[in-house]
Formats: sequence, C-alpha cells, structure tokens
Amino acid sequence: GDNEGVIERLYDSVQNTPSLHTELVDGLGDQALWAWQTFEGGHFATLIVLDRGEFTVVAALLGESSDEQDIQPSMSVLASKLIR
Repeated sequence: GDNEGVIERLYDSVQNTPSLHTELVDGLGDQALWAWQTFEGGHFATLIVLDRGEFTVVAALLGESSDEQDIQPSMSVLASKLIR
C-alpha cells in the first residue's frame, strides 16, 4: 500500500482531541508521530514511525508520575533500534 502522508493525516485528524498531545518527530525514520494522552490514573504514550514503507509502533501505559519529557527520548531510542 501507499503510506505516503499517512503520518501527517493521522496528526491532522487528532488535533482537537482533549487530553492528547501530539507532535511530528524529526530525525526518526521517514516520518514519525508522538502521542501522549493523559487519563485518570496515568498516561498512554505512543510513537509511530514510518520508515522505508513499514510502520514501527512503540507504546507504553504509564503511571501518573511519569513525565512526557523523560519518556519521549527513551521511546525514540527504542524505536530507532527497532527500525535499523
């Protein structure tokens, strides 16, 4: 299938979702999207990477004390190892 632009379309489609922070990530695969959702009791973090036509997804269910600024770099390192 043709996956060109799917990351941008996904990013655009969730921009008005309450409690969800998303951003496009540079330097990881061909395209990447970071999502951080807060809910009662914790957070759900997802990193979706498109590289050479294939998707890699890293996701984690985290406790309330988890900090997005700490989690995103760690998940990016993991994703970069998976797409090699």
